[in-house]
Amino acid sequence: MIQPANIAYKGVVGGTFDGQVTLFNGSLQYVWYSVWQPFRTYPINAMVAGSDANIYVSLASIAEGDNPVTDSTNWAPLAKIDLTGWTGTATINKTISVACTMGTTSGIVSFNFAGSLLAGLAVGTYDFSIEVITTSSDNYFPVIGTLELVAP
Repeated sequence: MIQPANIAYKGVVGGTFDGQVTLFNGSLQYVWYSVWQPFRTYPINAMVAGSDANIYVSLASIAEGDNPVTDSTNWAPLAKIDLTGWTGTATINKTISVACTMGTTSGIVSFNFAGSLLAGLAVGTYDFSIEVITTSSDNYFPVIGTLELVAP
């Protein structure tokens, strides 16, 4: 199951916009809590980002200080999605699109908007999304959010 992440990007008017995201297998029962915090308690099925850039889910109620990177009893890493054979498109403002590079078993989706593609956009905030299509032709939008363009 691919769950959408809402991401806010920032770029410069007239510049290039490059980025990448890593897609992980998740479940609708998991609740996203952002980056792991050492002074927070977590319920079962809490998802957090570890300091090693992986995503973890809690297997039980977690006390303060149980770091998901080092505590394999209470936390389990989520598997990265195997993107072999998948295709992807990144889109800004529902009109400017580029093909994504899929990172096969690494789960990484990369994109690059050349400055010439963004030349017509002024300072402001624009919708941004990534669509991936699986080998069985299922469509997912794992990344939605905004791109804020600022003056150079």
